[in-house]
Amino acid sequence: MKKLKILGILLLFSLSALCQNEAPVLDYGGKKNEFSLDLTPLMERMSPTTNFSYAPQNLYYLKYRRLFNNWNIRAQIGGAYIKEPLNHRTGDSILTPLFSKVKELNITLGLEKISTIWNRAQINYGFDLLFNQTIRDNDANFSQQYYYYGYESNNRSMGIGPVLGARFWFWNRMSLGMEASFILSFFEERSRNTLMRYSLSVPEADPEPFEVKEGIETTFYVPMQIWLGFTL
Repeated sequence: MKKLKILGILLLFSLSALCQNEAPVLDYGGKKNEFSLDLTPLMERMSPTTNFSYAPQNLYYLKYRRLFNNWNIRAQIGGAYIKEPLNHRTGDSILTPLFSKVKELNITLGLEKISTIWNRAQINYGFDLLFNQTIRDNDANFSQQYYYYGYESNNRSMGIGPVLGARFWFWNRMSLGMEASFILSFFEERSRNTLMRYSLSVPEADPEPFEVKEGIETTFYVPMQIWLGFTL
């Protein structure tokens, strides 16, 4: 209940900031849908000598906006699915495939106001509600005494945060933009160590109970990602 109260207070403050009158923005070529892609991975490939390691990891690859006169509905989505084979074979090992797997899903939904500050330059500010989930499953970090020692975890978080960004429109249907955000989220992590026998001569191990952690975390994303947007 306390978590819901905190999220409700932050949501009310964000909505009150959005309820101010602003001058109308560009007509976006008469289109109402905008899609944006993160160009940072492409820049890393094109500039191998440039160090991007200081940039925070971007959780979202695709951004969508439903365009209105001077405010927008916005959403972002990102994720990953990684499955890598592991090699911890011994002479009498059970022929069971071993993998290291990561599944990740990141989603946001929010509102933003648009202010045109100069010709085709805009500032957007608003808030996002977010949901993130990451599942990790490693069958074998190492092997010892006829067992594979692995690890599995399930991390979920929900939160809210203000966003502030700037965009420049080359014409009414294409733009480049950057954003900063400060996220307050509540997380729950369930994790445990796993044991899997690799020899039929030893008994199967009893599964360990999950260890559950809960808490509040804050994350600040500096505006290092460059987004290419286009309207449809």
